[in-house]
Amino acid sequence: MREIKFRAWDGNKKRMIDKALEVAMLISKTPVKQKTGTLVHFMQYTGLKDKNGVEIYEGDIVRLVGWGYTGYVAFENCEFITKSGKCGDYAMSPKQNHDYLVIGNIHENQELLNET
Repeated sequence: MREIKFRAWDGNKKRMIDKALEVAMLISKTPVKQKTGTLVHFMQYTGLKDKNGVEIYEGDIVRLVGWGYTGYVAFENCEFITKSGKCGDYAMSPKQNHDYLVIGNIHENQELLNET
């Protein structure tokens, strides 16, 4: 069973919040309509870590080492996938942990998606 964790992007303060207590406090103070809006973005932990042991969350930009593929992590149709406009979508697999490398996130480093 995978660990259920979240982090949040606070659009007001332009910062990532990854401490569980701070995320919980933000959830409790955020109106329901804003939880999916542009001010606060909640991102779930995929249960996977990259080749350096970094936890992978929704919204992370990952590079598949040796594949020449860069995409961002999303949750669609009950599974975590990597999405790339140039190369398509791929389901994420624990068998590929050693291939993933977190290089940023869509809130702070969106320009990384244009590199490949």
